[in-house]
Amino acid sequence: MDKLKAMQLFVAAVDTGSFAAAGESLGLSPPRVTAQIQELEESLGTTLIVRTTRQRRLTDAGKRYYDSCKSILEDISVAELEAQELGAQPKGRLRISAAVAFGDVLAGLVSKYLAENPDITVELILNDRFVDIIEEGYDIAIRIGKLEDSTLIARQLGDYRLTICASPEYLAANGTPEKPQDLASHKCLGFTLWRNQSGWRAFLSQLSSSPMTRLESNNVAALHIAAKNGIGLLLIPRNLVEEDIKAKKLIEILPSYLPDSMPINAVYPKSRQTSPKLKSFVNFLQAHYQ
Repeated sequence: MDKLKAMQLFVAAVDTGSFAAAGESLGLSPPRVTAQIQELEESLGTTLIVRTTRQRRLTDAGKRYYDSCKSILEDISVAELEAQELGAQPKGRLRISAAVAFGDVLAGLVSKYLAENPDITVELILNDRFVDIIEEGYDIAIRIGKLEDSTLIARQLGDYRLTICASPEYLAANGTPEKPQDLASHKCLGFTLWRNQSGWRAFLSQLSSSPMTRLESNNVAALHIAAKNGIGLLLIPRNLVEEDIKAKKLIEILPSYLPDSMPINAVYPKSRQTSPKLKSFVNFLQAHYQ
């Protein structure tokens, strides 16, 4: 006896409430269904279904066996789907949410990912509010900092490090700060988002007040250009200015006072974890940060 097929037949008989209907769904005659159910009961040594001329009902053993069979068959279905998706090529539209400040970093990574996956299209939405990725239909969100407990799956990608830097020309004209309190006499660059928050103080707890902001923007690239042009001091993710630091176009300052690095996490719903496009993107990000 094929035990798996017997389980499928038993579950179908219970779900349809009829041996005839179960047989029809599986391509078996009613007498054949009856014979296989009897064979199953004999192999188990117990009665699963009490059959009379008027009705059929499950025994206590039948109820438990039905629940177990249902769960086993569902697990098999999920396993088959996952195996099929593992062999499938990533394709379709991928919706990604991330913070504005991380947008330049992510945009570069997304461009490389698209070059490697011609059947994928991406919608990248950058904003600084908390996004409910399930409610708003996102496949994945990139979040910086400690995560709150949730039902989402999280994969840590790397660390988010900040640095403070300025052009050699700015430091030559205005001096080099030696401690955070020296920022009070300097011109700084800031994100527009900080206007309603504590600005630089959110990152440098030693400050009693935020320094003067010479230029504000919601675009990190604009602030980066301004810093290289000598407009002021810039607090920015370090990986965005590494090349300029190596080339001495920007000089790092106050390294001992910088905040601790924060984790970068990719979060996504459990229901989408087997999606080829999502899995390929998460694997791509993890490979980049290794």
